[in-house]
Amino acid sequence: MKKVIKIFLSILILAGIAGYFIWQNKKHQVAKEFIMDSVTDLSDSLYSITYDSSMIDEINGEAYFENIVLKTDSAQLHQLRLSDQLPDVLVEVFIKSISADGIDIPLALNEKKLFANKIIINEPRIVITHTGKKSFKYEDSMALFKKILGNYNSIHAKSIEVVNASFIDKSADEIIHTQLANLSISFNKIIIDSTKDYKNVVSYFINNMKANAKLLYINQPNRNGAIAFDNITYNAIEKNISIDKISSFKESITEERFILNSIKLEDINVKDFIDYNTLNVGNISTGNCVLTLFINQTDESKPDFSKTKKFDFPDDYFDKIKIGGISIGKSTLLFKNKKYPNKEPVRLNGFTFHLSKNIKISERNSLRNILDSAKWNMQADDFTLTSKDNKYNISFKGLKVNKALSSAMIRSIQVKPIQSKTNNVLAYQEDIFDIEMKTILLTGLDINQFVNESALRIDEISLHLDLKVYHDRVPPDRPESKVGKYPHQLLMNLALPVDIRTAIITKSYASYKERSKETKEEGEVIFSNIEGIVNNITNNTLLIQQNPICQLKANGLLLGKAKCVTDWRLFLDSKNGKFEIAGQIGSTSFNKLNALTKPLALTTIEGQLNSLHFTMAGDDNTANGDIIMLYSSLKLASYKLSDKTNVIEATKTKSSINNFFVKNNNPSKGITRNAKFAVQRDPQKSFFNLIWKGVYDGIQNTILNKNVAEIKKQLK
Repeated sequence: MKKVIKIFLSILILAGIAGYFIWQNKKHQVAKEFIMDSVTDLSDSLYSITYDSSMIDEINGEAYFENIVLKTDSAQLHQLRLSDQLPDVLVEVFIKSISADGIDIPLALNEKKLFANKIIINEPRIVITHTGKKSFKYEDSMALFKKILGNYNSIHAKSIEVVNASFIDKSADEIIHTQLANLSISFNKIIIDSTKDYKNVVSYFINNMKANAKLLYINQPNRNGAIAFDNITYNAIEKNISIDKISSFKESITEERFILNSIKLEDINVKDFIDYNTLNVGNISTGNCVLTLFINQTDESKPDFSKTKKFDFPDDYFDKIKIGGISIGKSTLLFKNKKYPNKEPVRLNGFTFHLSKNIKISERNSLRNILDSAKWNMQADDFTLTSKDNKYNISFKGLKVNKALSSAMIRSIQVKPIQSKTNNVLAYQEDIFDIEMKTILLTGLDINQFVNESALRIDEISLHLDLKVYHDRVPPDRPESKVGKYPHQLLMNLALPVDIRTAIITKSYASYKERSKETKEEGEVIFSNIEGIVNNITNNTLLIQQNPICQLKANGLLLGKAKCVTDWRLFLDSKNGKFEIAGQIGSTSFNKLNALTKPLALTTIEGQLNSLHFTMAGDDNTANGDIIMLYSSLKLASYKLSDKTNVIEATKTKSSINNFFVKNNNPSKGITRNAKFAVQRDPQKSFFNLIWKGVYDGIQNTILNKNVAEIKKQLK
């Protein structure tokens, strides 16, 4: 951009100097010949200049030119091309008119100093063509400027105005690199002195300039894209730039990578920009924007998670920058997957970003470093993801991240099935989840690690959980094995590196509802007022070597009455899914369970459960343990589904037989029965099915006569 400004200003000065050659000659024809000869000399006979009409008032120091054309001489251009001596760039200029007043002609003639009150350059059109030899460098623009200055000691103007200018920078094959449209500029107190350091010549203009342009277009062939600026206003005195809109897009398919609206750059240090190629800005702010970030596909073959970078940030937007603050108004972020470019992006709505601490970025660093080194906070209203199997929508609402405090908060995360259970015809049995996590607080969040390595490192997370699980037993069992899909095994296979020191669950709720294959009726078990803590949630192998156990302790109420306490130990270093569980259930009436047992097991229970304690150890294939269930006045009633009426009916005979073999109390006659259980896992069923299967086996061994229990076990 700086190169474009230098070239453009140099060409404008070239056009303005035409006025000078008028002022030092008193005859129109002599002036015209002198101008043409001077341009020819300054450009090694390559350029010629013409104009339609002129007016010179030597007494009042006024001049006017119309339809000025600066163009290459075709014959000379042909000769240079044949001799392979073409300059790096070719310039064409058309100016509708140039007017000047307040010219001190004697001073210009005698002391080689040009003084004027006001110069107006109206509707200049400038085209620069690169010949393909080499790029136009800083030294080239300085050489061009020195040619323009010629033998004159200084040029002074109180003001220069450029009205409705246009500028095109293109290649020899007509590919536009840069384009400016409807540009208007006003310079105040212009002083160009041959004694000055020419390295800072551009600053003589920019430091005292006001400018606005309708459009600036910059092609980026190395990115296969372009960037466009709409309605730019620059005020050197107030040290600010405002831009209505900046948009970046792919040239071939007009795909917008980002749209920034209402951009303001305040307290700009122009000298740093010119002298040191540094963008030094007090504050950058935008209105609503649309920004696109690309997500790299994770290479799951790499065992070293630290080499994984999911988010692709542009790495060469800035050279050296110093920013006092950044503020992005409510915007939309679009996340696209490079592997699936045509897939609908994830939309993060209501995104805002604020940075208040001064940041300094060294040469060739990127936007990623801003997120790494600065103190910032961001918010977002909501965004929704679709699960890989396209069965669930995952919605995030009310996201807040504070880099300075290493913390984050999410108002809610909802995991909802895309099809409801009533409309979803399943080919096989499966659990359908409906999950909502509320008031999620993350402290000790390593944001740099998440951004740079796509790794989740959190000291503590707390949340309220509502978990609902539905299982329909009517479809057939899924044929494939579920071995290797215990919770801790899924954690170890997760592509995202995770290290959560502590997770706290408060005021939570869980329910399991099942539809019977036989009765087609539903039964539900509910846990409420759940409080729990989980320690050492990680798949980091180095951390697992130090502590291989993920432990969950939780308590709650079963069916709103019986207090439940559990302690889970999941072995993260196990090759066969090793786990240990201890649990207990407090006092409740067995009648509370009938809403579950009647539709699912065609059985109702009467009596009082006083307590239940169990311990269990298991792996991928088996579970075994001990159970102590204390109860009184236990009675069973059996039911069947009528073949004629399809209604559940009581079967007194079966009830009587069952109760004959049931032990109604424990302890009984002063003796407390302890039971053991050992069950084989059904590989097509889940982790929780194995746990229930073990507890059920222990209950059965407790309430039934030993011989009957053994017979039933053999029959199963």
